Amino acid sequence: MRGTPRLRWPVREDAWPVTDERFAESRQYEWMMPRRLAAPGQVRPVLVEVLGLVSVLDTAEWCYRVRSAGRSLPPDAVALDSYSRWLRFAHGLAGSIGESLVVCAGCEVEAAALRATDEPWTEIGERFFSIAASQETIGVGHRLINLVQRALSARGDYRGFMRASSDRALSTGASNEDPRTDSRAAWLSLNVTTAQAMKAALRDVPHLSVHRMLDELVDLARSYEWQVLNEVRGEVFHRSRPESSISSGLDGESGYAHAIKDGAGNPIGISVGGWQRYAGGDTRSQLEAAATRAALDRVAGAVKIITTAFVTAIEPLSCGPRRAEVQPNGRIRTSHQIGRRWSEGDCRCCAPST
Repeated sequence: MRGTPRLRWPVREDAWPVTDERFAESRQYEWMMPRRLAAPGQVRPVLVEVLGLVSVLDTAEWCYRVRSAGRSLPPDAVALDSYSRWLRFAHGLAGSIGESLVVCAGCEVEAAALRATDEPWTEIGERFFSIAASQETIGVGHRLINLVQRALSARGDYRGFMRASSDRALSTGASNEDPRTDSRAAWLSLNVTTAQAMKAALRDVPHLSVHRMLDELVDLARSYEWQVLNEVRGEVFHRSRPESSISSGLDGESGYAHAIKDGAGNPIGISVGGWQRYAGGDTRSQLEAAATRAALDRVAGAVKIITTAFVTAIEPLSCGPRRAEVQPNGRIRTSHQIGRRWSEGDCRCCAPST
């Protein structure tokens, strides 16, 4: 895992070379960032670039566009077809994912601003923001597999393929008839077993856009970054979570023990104490920060691939009436042709990706 950048405080806007004119002129991402967490507002746009978070926020903005494309679908109560409810919900999940990516980027900025002080008392704050970002990142991964599952459920035959899976989680989730249900059984977790089961269940689907989504889900679930982040989260949320190195702490090695002897030199007990330095948390902050950042980059990349494939797959998922195309300016243009005659072989989603 790579280390995290060390910045010097105070960070001024003129202290870093801004190579991207978008940041120097329009500050186009400033509206996306939380206005006040810990870092002074004026340093955020610079830190976004210095920390390499531009691609994460680019993906977040793309997710908002995918969400907005769902506005062309009718509200659930008046939908007359079988697919609109499922697709509309999948579009909504894309917006939720985009917001979480913004939160992750914001937490990375706050952690970097604290780290730049080189003051030991900031360590707990740094860990707080890294752990918060890790939780959002893992949430994005789980929402991503559910976005794919809901999108594919727009077609009854695809839902039937998933319902027939031997994977219990996938089969149970596909038996749900309401995309917005709060039932825990209807929501999937991103793991290798379920991702592979979904890919296997839909192996006979002839559309490349569908397989792009499924292939990327499997790759993400298998990725080193995703596995490491889940291991760190398991220790933080379910196991010991070692204290930070600035705490006095209590591990298996710190402290001292001396034999107590009587006047004749015979041992009669042990004197123990904890005044020696606690070292159990020395690497925790760096470990959590590196695991979170590596996974954030990996998950953001998967989000862009999957949501782009989802936009392309709208045509086969609606069996033809609806199409969505990405314009040269990055906007998504949707169209709806009632009564359009369509066959699987006519689908434009299977054109080679560019």
